[in-house]
Amino acid sequence: MKTRLVTKWSLVVMAGLLSACGTKQAAPVVEGGLTSCLSNPQMCNEADLCRLALFEEDGVMHWYVENLRWAPYVTEANNRGLGCGVE
Repeated sequence: MKTRLVTKWSLVVMAGLLSACGTKQAAPVVEGGLTSCLSNPQMCNEADLCRLALFEEDGVMHWYVENLRWAPYVTEANNRGLGCGVE
């Protein structure tokens, strides 16, 4: 029993020391978040998909059709029937 109590106390002290040293804890990974979206356009929600498929020039929104990095996001947005504010 005493060993278990010491172990718990050690963990509490270690946790306190880590946070006192300014060690930043990692944020929880959310399935289907922006990280997933950046690797697979089909995982994007509509807002992120539109944000990655468009660029603004002179106050006008355009599709990234000629940019190989962002073209898959344009394709996915079009497959979903999203206009994303492009006229």
